[in-house]
Amino acid sequence: MRTNVLLMIIQVFSISSAYSVPAKRQDDDSLYQKCLTENNGVDGGWNTEYEVCQCLKDGTLDCIDLFPEYHQCMKDHGGINHWLVDNRFCYCNWDGTIKC
Repeated sequence: MRTNVLLMIIQVFSISSAYSVPAKRQDDDSLYQKCLTENNGVDGGWNTEYEVCQCLKDGTLDCIDLFPEYHQCMKDHGGINHWLVDNRFCYCNWDGTIKC
C-alpha cells in the first residue's frame, strides 16, 4: 500500500514538473505603441498620399487603399501609371479608367 501511494506521489510530481507556464505575452497597449512608433503614426489614425491607416489595439497596422481602381490599373500595366500605345501617351485615371 505504501509503495502504491509513493508511486502515485512520484507520478504527480513528474507530471507537474513537465508542465510549464507559457511566457507572458507583451500586453496589447505596448504592441499598439510600438506600431505607432514604427509607422510614425498618431493615435486615431493618419492619412498617407493613397491610404488611411491606423494601428489596431493588437499592434497590427491596418490601411485602406483610397484608390484601389487606380492601383489595379497600374498593376495591370506593369506597375506604371503611363505608357505609350501606337505612339499615343496613355495613363491611368484615379477611378481606374484609361485615357489615351
